[in-house]
Amino acid sequence: TKVEIPDGYLLTGLPEKIDYAHPLFGFTISYEQQGGYVVQYTDLRIGFQVIDNEEMIAFREMIQTLKRAYRKTVMFQKKTL
Repeated sequence: TKVEIPDGYLLTGLPEKIDYAHPLFGFTISYEQQGGYVVQYTDLRIGFQVIDNEEMIAFREMIQTLKRAYRKTVMFQKKTL
């Protein structure tokens, strides 16, 4: 995902990289500034076709962690003259 930094604003904060690792699934989300843009990189890994109950609990935990990660805030501050 790529978002333009609004005119008249400075980028003041990016969320830290988030990793979730499990042998069958996981994700990584990271952010960086590229010129006048903020870029979010998301790598979602699913390595199963059928999952058992025990692993389903961990999979649901990963989905909740992913939802929280998507709600992280990129911070901008209005430039002062």
